[in-house]
Amino acid sequence: MYILSPSFTLRVLYRPRLTMAGALLCLLATVVIAQPPGPNYTADMPSVDRVKAEIKGSDTTDTLARQVAVFTYLSTYIQRIK
Repeated sequence: MYILSPSFTLRVLYRPRLTMAGALLCLLATVVIAQPPGPNYTADMPSVDRVKAEIKGSDTTDTLARQVAVFTYLSTYIQRIK
């Protein structure tokens, strides 16, 4: 026994195509609307030489560990803002 017509049931089965098309349209719209970063978004970043000169630890291992941590953070930050 059908509460609704059989044709309605078929339309519901083909709904995933419409959902996928809508999701693709939203994704494309996001890419089109997104603003590219300005050409100078890293101008305020410290240079590699400055980080090496200013970040010092208690010994060479500590110094290297601190510098690697700063470079890792800066790399992650650049990826996030671009």
